[in-house]
Amino acid sequence: MNKANVRKIDKYIPWMFVLFFIVIACVDGVFMTTAIRTQTGLVTDKAYETGLKYNDILKASDKQKKLGWSHQLNVGKDGAIEFFLKDKQGNLVTGADISLLCFRPTQDGMDISAKLMETTAGVYTVYPDYPASGLWQVFLTVNANGVIYKANQNITIQK
Repeated sequence: MNKANVRKIDKYIPWMFVLFFIVIACVDGVFMTTAIRTQTGLVTDKAYETGLKYNDILKASDKQKKLGWSHQLNVGKDGAIEFFLKDKQGNLVTGADISLLCFRPTQDGMDISAKLMETTAGVYTVYPDYPASGLWQVFLTVNANGVIYKANQNITIQK
């Protein structure tokens, strides 16, 4: 090859390949570090036991559907949760014991547990203290005279 045909930048081409792979390795390192530091690895407590009881969960879900009950969950601008539960005939269910669990699907350690109070006949209310704005998953467990009813809903909180 003639020296006159060789451009000055041509001698750096092998180093450009090396630099390219070094950049890729650094970016992969950042991704791996972020993944390891942010994921606890735990998705469900006692996953094996929960899996063994899955048929019981399906039976409970079928039993709840056969009740014919319906619910409505409203969130006020102040973050208050208002819950209505109606039986098969459309009557509000009164005197129920309702527990609430709110958690953020994107962040551990911010779970909220509370009991809803019956403010008027068949209307249950709670004022959770949300530590952050954003998406929250709400799980409600109702015990109405021995009948268990479960409900869940995603809500968005603006602070």
